[in-house]
Amino acid sequence: MENEFKRISLEYLIYLVEKDFEKHPLKNFFIPNNNLHFIVSFSGGPDSMFLMYLYHQFKKKGLIKDLSLFHFNHQLRKESDEEENFVIKIAKIYDLPIFVESGKVFEISKKLKLNLEETARILRYRALFRITKQFPTSLVLTGHTADDYIETLILRLIRGANLNYPFFWHHRKMILKIANRTQILPVFSPLLLFEKKEILEFLHKKEIHYIIDSSNFDLKFKRNYIRHKVIEPLKQIGFQSSLVWQRTHLDIQYFLKKQNSLKEYIFLETAVFYNLSNREIKILFDQITRAIGLQPLQKEIIYEFIKQSHKNKIYIESKQIIINSCRNQIWFIRSNSTLLKHPIIKKEKETILEWHSQKRIYKIKDIKISYLEQETNSYLKKNIKEALREVSFPKIIRNKIPYIVYKEKVQILLSFLENFWDLHLPL
Repeated sequence: MENEFKRISLEYLIYLVEKDFEKHPLKNFFIPNNNLHFIVSFSGGPDSMFLMYLYHQFKKKGLIKDLSLFHFNHQLRKESDEEENFVIKIAKIYDLPIFVESGKVFEISKKLKLNLEETARILRYRALFRITKQFPTSLVLTGHTADDYIETLILRLIRGANLNYPFFWHHRKMILKIANRTQILPVFSPLLLFEKKEILEFLHKKEIHYIIDSSNFDLKFKRNYIRHKVIEPLKQIGFQSSLVWQRTHLDIQYFLKKQNSLKEYIFLETAVFYNLSNREIKILFDQITRAIGLQPLQKEIIYEFIKQSHKNKIYIESKQIIINSCRNQIWFIRSNSTLLKHPIIKKEKETILEWHSQKRIYKIKDIKISYLEQETNSYLKKNIKEALREVSFPKIIRNKIPYIVYKEKVQILLSFLENFWDLHLPL
């Protein structure tokens, strides 16, 4: 029933890039649109160095058109100016334009009463946002790896925070506050597929130099402590952070979708809307509706959303859109979305399932395919409903999601949706 999941290694990616990457479905993961102006957030460290090298290879092969580098000098260490000179030198070697900005992170952190890491992140992304405004269509690339993902996961566990966190997705939108206005910065982190060890091995093999940030070894920072005292010992007994990220977040159906098509739905954490003014919510709604191919919503819908947001549940339905919350997520779904249509199940020599503009054929005998709205087994119905609620699927969708019952197991076919993997339940 369940296909064997094979981890995508960095070595395999390099092999594809050197051979015929343009025709491989993995290309869609790294290059969602070749007309974008890609901007690498470039510290000069190993991760961003490999990221720059990779997309420079894409540019050389004509897979992308425009590529620039961005470096932010945090002015925190005596080596900061040397590192700035290093990245400028690298940009010249690779013949790439580079934008360099700086900020007095230490002084500003005291003024804002934030820690150095958070202050540096805010200043860096604000500067990146300003750079993106110079280009009609641009996308910021960051060198976050699967190791960063696990570190963030553990940090959030320690704080008791929500684990349904946008950072875990390779393509996300960051909410920024700039001059009392809410802005959205698209951020793309394709290296979440890989581990730092793979990147270091490649750079050493190619004799590509990079910067080593001495502060990454300071154990007074929680992230560094987790990296060196928790994750490294786990790796010695076989733990693979990249396997965790890929198995959890990488949907194989992603590669089969047309990347230039509009989405039929978007879901966001409820926390994204916390403490936003009515005007900021309106701005965010405009971004959402554009992303799913709709005209700006009527004011009445936005006012109703604001009114319902003070309650535990949101449900708004119009001719254009359905807005439905479940647990800690809010879904925005086009009213004509194929998600809202019943699956079509045909039994001939094999079982044919059609749903969400996809078709699958199952040749296994004695297989049952159904969905909640037509399920008669109350025990099974309850278990599937609870499983889908647990992963924040609202009622309007979960009633339509098909599932397979076979050999005392249930397979909920979430892989019909982008960025989801099937759920497996015992009967």
